[in-house]
Amino acid sequence: MRPSLIPARAFFGKGRLQPMKYSSAIKTVSVVGSGAWGTSIAQVIAENNPGADTVMWAYERSVASSINRSHENAEYLPGVPLAPSIRATTNIRDAVRGAEVIIVSTPSKAVYETCQKMARYLRPDAIIGFLSKGFCKIDNQVLTISQTIARALPSHKNRVIAVSGPSHAEEVSRRYHTCLNVAGADHSARRTVAELLSCDYIQCRELDDIIGVEIGGTLKNPAAIAAGMISVLPGCGDNLAGALMSEALKEMLRLGAVFKSKPETILDISGLGDLVATALSEHSRNRRFGKDIARQILTREPGLSLADKIILKFKPDLVIHRLSKGLHYLAEGAYAIEPLIDLAVRHNIPIPVYRSLYEVLLNKKNPTLLIETIKNPQKFEELYRNTKIHVSSRKKGLETVRGAVFRAKIEARIDSSFREAGPEIRSAEMMHDLVSAAEAAGYRFTSREHTVIKDMSAGGASAALMKLSRIYLDDIIDNYNSVFRWFYVNSQKMHFSFHPLVKGKVHLSVAGDTVKIQTLHRSSNIIYLPRFKSSFDFIPSILAISKSGLPFPRFYVPENTVRNVRDRYLVKKAGGFIVDENRFFNQIYKQTLHHYMATLLEHGVPVMVCSGSSPGRNFVMSAAEFTAVIRDVMYNHTVDIMIVPMEFSETGKGDRSGDGLKNISTGDQMVRFLEPITLSDYTDTTAPEKNLQGIIEQVWA
Repeated sequence: MRPSLIPARAFFGKGRLQPMKYSSAIKTVSVVGSGAWGTSIAQVIAENNPGADTVMWAYERSVASSINRSHENAEYLPGVPLAPSIRATTNIRDAVRGAEVIIVSTPSKAVYETCQKMARYLRPDAIIGFLSKGFCKIDNQVLTISQTIARALPSHKNRVIAVSGPSHAEEVSRRYHTCLNVAGADHSARRTVAELLSCDYIQCRELDDIIGVEIGGTLKNPAAIAAGMISVLPGCGDNLAGALMSEALKEMLRLGAVFKSKPETILDISGLGDLVATALSEHSRNRRFGKDIARQILTREPGLSLADKIILKFKPDLVIHRLSKGLHYLAEGAYAIEPLIDLAVRHNIPIPVYRSLYEVLLNKKNPTLLIETIKNPQKFEELYRNTKIHVSSRKKGLETVRGAVFRAKIEARIDSSFREAGPEIRSAEMMHDLVSAAEAAGYRFTSREHTVIKDMSAGGASAALMKLSRIYLDDIIDNYNSVFRWFYVNSQKMHFSFHPLVKGKVHLSVAGDTVKIQTLHRSSNIIYLPRFKSSFDFIPSILAISKSGLPFPRFYVPENTVRNVRDRYLVKKAGGFIVDENRFFNQIYKQTLHHYMATLLEHGVPVMVCSGSSPGRNFVMSAAEFTAVIRDVMYNHTVDIMIVPMEFSETGKGDRSGDGLKNISTGDQMVRFLEPITLSDYTDTTAPEKNLQGIIEQVWA
């Protein structure tokens, strides 16, 4: 179908280009979402239709306040005066009730939930336009935005209209000439939306191929992220950008065929036109996002400055807060292409360029994968198999900071993990299920835990989760002091004086390539993984590490080895974190321990975690759980991790039954450092996480 064009009528007055006025029966228009593009569209509608009431819904109170008070969206579109007739609200009911046309402009991941919230307030004949671009995954189905809105608002599905095209908010707000596709099945509905927007600088082209318009508008965004990335990466320029757009367009056409869209629609302004504008323009947020990611990939983290080292002694939390901002890059655009990859896999459609971008963003593959795939898409599978994760420099200078200083970051990670798990994990029912499961496994809650659980109300499950996590963190977290650690290690060398373990002299010797471990540690965060034969083997382990001059870790101390308050205090001051193996039936406890260790590792603090068990007692995390800790750090923070296995042997009188060293009277104790394992070497395959877990299982076996 040939696009029908709304005539562009204009007149000039007082030397200024004036918007075209329509005599329209529309009296109330609502724009749901107050980003830059939604605000620009609200301004266009208000200028074109001065007699209509234009209402904006804003998620942030500060944005609504700025629009109402100063007639400017200072947060997302600063410096652009808005029409006085535009008013903003944070109440979805007030925004959409009575509106004849609603324009949805939220991020794609919020579209479904937002439409559900406004469903009960809509007029039966309301037209639902949308500016949002992306896919949504609902009930294991990948849906376009129009399909998502139709799912949330089935009574309005025939009056859903897409508005898309090369249209940077910065240019529209300055009245630059712009072309838009307005697409939908209902001719009257799309004509109404086109009339609301058409003026002397905006030309609307009406189409009935709404899916084709959406596919183009959605798929150009990841391509623009890729364009931004290669504009910064070494050896990349306009030549490669041209190849990128050519390959991206091919993949857009292949995916469009899945939804039975018309090829000519994807070659129109909302497809090819939007791809070129978004991929090349400095106005493009997606391009800027790609450039920011590439710059962070290329940035090598510096060590602490002299000023930082001084401040670290007195205000360590200030230094950690500043350095943590640059610890990793967030693949915020990944959620937009994750459903896309799912869609391609389900329909067996080759999209190597989009897949390579996905792997760089989400799985932190080296960006050379993207470059080489653009150059030769047919070799993607081979390139993927041979590409490791990108590794940034190791964070240095925080090795001596006590764990308690990281507490706020640890708690934030725990809270975030609970939120990401969904509302069901924070429900009272789920909390009671967790408690019941732990008790059925033999765990007995302490009085402090019982108090939190007892006081938990139906609406207080989230607070209860965090309260329990804080209790567990109190028990686990170290309070490291380097001076005290020196005294502790030397006292243990002399007589194992804090534990009456031996009757005679035990000589400790060390073996292994410690020079290689020191060399690899320059670029890798280190995990010592001794295989304990006794709960007390943490003592010879840390003595061996100290004797070898290797980086001293925060070390795993089984709770049954610290029998009183004094022992706990001394061990924690030396850098020990105390782990109660009886609590491993408790998932909240395990999550707390997980995030404690992950936070230390991501900040470059060495960690020692035991492997093995004493008779009748197992005090290790499973290989899968330990792999989750490592993966969390490696892939979220692009740091390499080196595992150093350790093993024990001894000669002399006595044996290691029961409490271990207690029954050795004289003899030699040897701690051997085995060949270190650099885990990035195992990320160049199709199943890196399984490989990592397999390596850990081999070490523990």
